[in-house]
Amino acid sequence: MPMPKHQSLVKSGEFSALEGFLAAYLHEDFAEEHATPADALDEFLEDATPDDIRRLHHDWQAFRARVEPLPDRARCRLLVDALGSAWTPATFDDVDALFAKLTH
Repeated sequence: MPMPKHQSLVKSGEFSALEGFLAAYLHEDFAEEHATPADALDEFLEDATPDDIRRLHHDWQAFRARVEPLPDRARCRLLVDALGSAWTPATFDDVDALFAKLTH
């Protein structure tokens, strides 16, 4: 089966800080370890250096801009399918609200 067209918008490794955050904090066991995505981000913010936070913020902004033209559901699927998040947000606004906590 061919890959959906929107998945070609994001290449593996292109948003390495965002992929790293998702792999380390929103992995398949995140609900057991963190309860919520917000708790996972809070733990990241406690563990991360200012440079780590800046890189994640930069990747989030770049990813967000790249997927802006896509339908909401496609943007959410890219987090899971292309970037490896185990969290499947109900809407992209949920993701936006999560990453709004990042400051650079």
